[in-house]
Amino acid sequence: MARIFTGTVVVKLEQPFEWESTPHSEIALNFGKVTGKTATDAERAVNTTGNFAFVPALNADYCKNVAAAISGLPVRVFDKMPYADFDVIRQTVGAFVGGRNPQKFYDQFIAGDEDDDDAPPKDNGDFTNPA
Repeated sequence: MARIFTGTVVVKLEQPFEWESTPHSEIALNFGKVTGKTATDAERAVNTTGNFAFVPALNADYCKNVAAAISGLPVRVFDKMPYADFDVIRQTVGAFVGGRNPQKFYDQFIAGDEDDDDAPPKDNGDFTNPA
């Protein structure tokens, strides 16, 4: 059986915000708090909106509800945050829900992504073995 990640991933926010007079520049997602009830409550919350989480790892509402449960912040905080920060949280939670290690995902694809996505590929001079 695969080992389930039970640590905390700290997501650094591009646009810090204040909630109930407390400034937030990061959100800690404690995956050790995820239980079967967390999953079923998130699914129930999604289903009551008329939306269905056919693939929970890809469903933004499902991931938002899990993020709220494991961060200690209410769902409405995630509803109001800028999309760029929301999407990082959605993808990190989605990685966990999809069976991946969310810390490795965040470190590799989110925090470590300093490349300019719009830059053309670099020419390494070796056309038989492109970079």
